Amino acid sequence: MPVTREDEVVLLYALYCCDGAATKRRAINFILSNDLLQSLPGDNDILSSRELRVENRIAWTRQNLKTKGELSMPQRGTWKLTDTGRERLFRAVDLFQTGREASGAIANDLAWDRFSPTFLSRLRDLSAKLHNAGG
Repeated sequence: MPVTREDEVVLLYALYCCDGAATKRRAINFILSNDLLQSLPGDNDILSSRELRVENRIAWTRQNLKTKGELSMPQRGTWKLTDTGRERLFRAVDLFQTGREASGAIANDLAWDRFSPTFLSRLRDLSAKLHNAGG
């Protein structure tokens, strides 16, 4: 199953909430235990790697973000949010607050209905925090 931009934004958010860095297990657990994404069909299928499909997709998301320079791996097993990744997350927060259309989609093609209500609430909270802190 291909990695989506929504998966990327959620992983960036998870790293942000984990003080900017986390292990694979911590990042996955944060995303799943906080119910940040709507489930996709097959997410709970166990793959030959003995991990859930959703866990495997998050691992591939890490690779996509690393390629884009939005995540780094300063040491083996540690995923770290870069300044570029933080900026992308903050742009998504701003777009959510200011550019979301009634249709549930915005110009950058994020499928807002892919995010859980919990995650959308967290984006609102982060937006308020950022705006109260002056950005």
